[in-house]
This record gives sequence, C-alpha cells and structure tokens, in this order.
Amino acid sequence: MSLSNAIGQDHNYAIGLTFQPSYYENYNKSYWNNKPFSYPDNPSSFNGVAIGLILTKYIANKVLLRTELAYSFQCQEYIGSHYYVEDIEGNLSYIYNKILRTEYDLVKLPVLTKLNFQLGYDSKYYINIVLGPQISFLANYKVVEDIFEVGFTNEINFNKKTFHNVDTPKNLFQKIWDGSIDPPSYRHRNVSRPYLYNRWLLGIVGEINFSKHVFSSYIISLGARYEYDFTSSEKYLKKTLLFNFSSTDASVNRNKSHNIRMGLDISIMYIISK
Repeated sequence: MSLSNAIGQDHNYAIGLTFQPSYYENYNKSYWNNKPFSYPDNPSSFNGVAIGLILTKYIANKVLLRTELAYSFQCQEYIGSHYYVEDIEGNLSYIYNKILRTEYDLVKLPVLTKLNFQLGYDSKYYINIVLGPQISFLANYKVVEDIFEVGFTNEINFNKKTFHNVDTPKNLFQKIWDGSIDPPSYRHRNVSRPYLYNRWLLGIVGEINFSKHVFSSYIISLGARYEYDFTSSEKYLKKTLLFNFSSTDASVNRNKSHNIRMGLDISIMYIISK
C-alpha cells in the first residue's frame, strides 16, 4: 500500500506536538474609544505562546478529528494617562500610568474538524482546513500596574512612582508612596480580592495549514491560526476593579473583553496505526 493510500484511510491515528506563537490581544472596545488617554500597546513581536499535545483520527474520507491539550501563556501591556490637575499658578501635574501589564496562563482544549486535501496525485503534500470549538481554563493571572506622579513647574519637573500594584488570584499587593509620614516613604498592604477574570472560557479556533509526510510515519505542518473567545475574559465590568480607562464615571459598566490570538501552528505528528 502506498503512503498516500495509507494516510487516506479512516483507521489512522496520529499523535504529536504543537508549538503556537501568536500575537495576543485582550480586546475591549472601551480602550480604543478612549484614545489617546488609554490604549493597549501594540506588540512588536509575539506576546503569546502555546505548547501542547495533538491526537488525530480519520473519521471519514478526507475528514479528521483533531483534539489538543495545550498550555498557553500570553501577556499584554497598556499605556494610559489617568488624569491631570492645574494649580492656581498654572503649574500642571498629572498621574501617568507608565506600565500596566497583564499575564495569563491558560489550559486549552480544542476539539477540531480537519479537512485534508492532497496536492496532486500520489503526493506527500497536503493542505488542511481546521475549524472547531475550544474550551479554556484560566490557571493563573497577574496584573502589574506602576503609576507615576509627574509634576512640572517653571523650573523643576519630577517623576516619582507613587503606586506599585500586583493583582493575582484572590490577592492585591500594593506599594504606596505616603508623603504624610515622617520621613516620607512607601507603605505596603495586601488586600483580599475575588477573581477578576472568568476561569472557564468558550471560544472558536480556525486554521489553514500545509503538511508533508516524511520518513513514512511522520507528518510535519505549518499553519496560520486564529482564536477568539466568546466568553468575556473579565468577571467584573466596573472600571474601578481593574482599569481606570473606560469612563470618568466609576459606576459606568465597561464593554466586555475578549481574548484574540493570531499566529502560527508548527506541528510534528507520528502515525501510530495504519
């Protein structure tokens, strides 16, 4: 039996590894509507990556079932000016959010349908279209916010970090500059917090890739992949719980946030049955 006939039958199983670098964005329409005062910083390189296991099985002619179990890490940075004030002499000072960085650790389980098309008669090259739902579990997260007070006078300007906040599941750590004590210094506090993010997310995965069969029992592939989570990533949509970006009114609900990933899928598979 030729290689192309063997891999075209519905009794094949294959297992493998996948590496998925991606551009990640936690999209919220509020950020973009509020520019230039607050907006996500566009990444200059991949800011997300996933590594996982793959299992595929032919279920019909040219149709496979592909399941994955992957660990995914992604991060995003934001830039934002919170507010400014002007004193009676016309001197301007404002609070500037120098860095706000969010980090997420997810476990992803997509169940995908894969359409397999051979490029040419008895060829070892294939084009594949992959589509299906994905369930994700938020294993951990961290939000780091550094706020600087920047002041200007006719002769002096200063830049001083006034807050360092670290949000993790169930805890908020704060390092706060206190000028009212003698001598002025930082004080620290830990505050119990509920989870800021939904732990279970439902999304969709779409991919197109090219694959080649090598050494009789191996398949290598390279694809372009898109992922979108329908479930809002944030559990609470009041701006005071996390970001001060969406509105000047603390009671106003923010728009929902959705995880988006666009990147590559680099995989190697081993055929375990024919």
